[in-house]
Amino acid sequence: GVQTCALPIWADLDWAAAETAYRRAWAFDARSYRIPLAVGDFFLARATWDQPERVNFAQTALRWFDRAYTRNPYATEALIKMGRVQDLLGRREQALERYQRALDADPRNAAFHTQLALHYLRWDKTAEARRMFQRALSLDPNDETAAVELQRLGESDS
Repeated sequence: GVQTCALPIWADLDWAAAETAYRRAWAFDARSYRIPLAVGDFFLARATWDQPERVNFAQTALRWFDRAYTRNPYATEALIKMGRVQDLLGRREQALERYQRALDADPRNAAFHTQLALHYLRWDKTAEARRMFQRALSLDPNDETAAVELQRLGESDS
C-alpha cells in the first residue's frame, strides 16, 4: 500500500533530530499550547509509520495533545486530535467523548462534524456518519471530505 511505496522516504526521516527540535521548543516555552499540539502531531505521525511502536507513539501523542488542551481549553482542535488517537488505539467510547466535547464547544465547526462522521464510519455506524456528513456540508458546502464520503455512502446531490 501507500506505506510500502513511502518506505524509502520514511527510512530517510531523521525522527530523532525532529524530536530533539520539538523538545527544545517545549523547553523554551512550556506555556504555549501550540508546541504540544505540534509535538503531538509529530508522535501521531510516528505512530502511523512505525507499526511495532504504534501504541507507544500514539499514547505519547495523546499526552501531548492533553497538555495542549490543558494550557488552552479553547483549543478544541486538541480534543479532535485526542479523539483521532483514541480511535487509532481502538478506544471507541473515549474517542466519541472527545469528539462530542469539541462539538459542544464549537457546534458550528464543519470540520469537527466531519471528524465525528469519520469516527462513526470507523465503527460501522453508517446512519450516524451520514447524518454528521450532512451536517458538515450544511455548515460548509465546500467540505470536500464530507462530500466525497457521502458520495461513497451512495448519497450525492449530482
